[in-house]
Amino acid sequence: MMHAYRTPQSINPEDPQRIYDCLQGKCEALRQFLDATVALREALCNQDQEKIDALIQMRESCIVRINEIDSLIRDLTEKEPSYLKRLSVSDREKIGEISGTIEATLDKIATANKDCIGSASRRLRTIQDDMSLTVGHRHDLQRSYGKGQPPRFLSVSG
Repeated sequence: MMHAYRTPQSINPEDPQRIYDCLQGKCEALRQFLDATVALREALCNQDQEKIDALIQMRESCIVRINEIDSLIRDLTEKEPSYLKRLSVSDREKIGEISGTIEATLDKIATANKDCIGSASRRLRTIQDDMSLTVGHRHDLQRSYGKGQPPRFLSVSG
């Protein structure tokens, strides 16, 4: 389930808690993306199209939030290049810890996403095989009966 996280509209360079809050929000959005990706793989395996659609939508929502947060952080670092240097050691350590958590989550997402793509690819191959089989049966029927020719019947009269 997605938690409500309100993306700040701006980051005050004098308030280190704001950037930390943004990074926390990004971390939460990444965790939700990871959870949705793992659930999506399962839904693909179970062929649950309704759940697949909902999980794709959830992932898209997470991506939008992550991009909003990244934009805020990028704006701050471009406007205030010395921002991180001005932070206290404890603030930089907090940011370093959350950054490490973000990196670890991104690694898990990469693995889960690869598994998800594998499941989707297998499902696609199954659908393609089923369609080829159906087309093959149709061609067999057309060859057996020919176009425009009535079906042949065995004569049972003596």
